[in-house]
Amino acid sequence: MQNYGSLDSIDPTKVIVEKDLGSVYSSLLSEIDHTVKKYADNLLHAVEGVSARLSQLETRNRQIDNSVDELKLSVGNSHGVTDGKLRQLENILREVPLDLRFINLSFN
Repeated sequence: MQNYGSLDSIDPTKVIVEKDLGSVYSSLLSEIDHTVKKYADNLLHAVEGVSARLSQLETRNRQIDNSVDELKLSVGNSHGVTDGKLRQLENILREVPLDLRFINLSFN
């Protein structure tokens, strides 16, 4: 029968190996933790950069939308002015034959 309370049952080489393995595992975990934090920081920095660029794109997109709206209004107003001038010209051209008839009648 084994007596587990006795120090005779503990193998000293096994204790040393377990301590060395514990130290190795601790060191390995520390290195993994450090590496993960480094990559997480790099990723966070990259995401912040992308976020800033997206904000710039949104601002420029709004500016373009506003410019397009202003251009539409300008073109619409320009067409309105052009339509008005064409109507005036059409009215003038309609009056010309009447004036020519009047002149023709005046000289006869």
